[in-house]
Amino acid sequence: MRLTRQVLSYILNGRQTPKQHPPVLRRIGCACGGTGDREMQVLIRAYDGENKLEKRMAVRARHLENMAKVNGRVICAGGLLDENGKMKGSALILEFAGREQLEAYLASEPYILEHVWEKVEVEPMNVVILNGERAGA
Repeated sequence: MRLTRQVLSYILNGRQTPKQHPPVLRRIGCACGGTGDREMQVLIRAYDGENKLEKRMAVRARHLENMAKVNGRVICAGGLLDENGKMKGSALILEFAGREQLEAYLASEPYILEHVWEKVEVEPMNVVILNGERAGA
């Protein structure tokens, strides 16, 4: 399934997706954009739908391949765990040259395309400390 430009607009502007689109992407609020020579950094929190662990594991290899394509843009990423230590979602800090690259990433993310992630939130971020050292302002 491909995400249309309209659906990406709904996602990035924090509105409900149209009824005909599955409820994978419920809310993303991000008025992001690269500024000058500095690229934009975003925090993505994505929560799996109910009973999606098996599907997550089936799609995981494709998700990791896609993350490799964002090579050099991943600041950190990992799974969110429930109180029993089982995967319930993902947290990613990524860097993009601009909103178009962020949109391209979201449009290609297998966990979105395969309806593993039910709720996705994107927020602008400013990474200040990275690996114990100052990285930003």
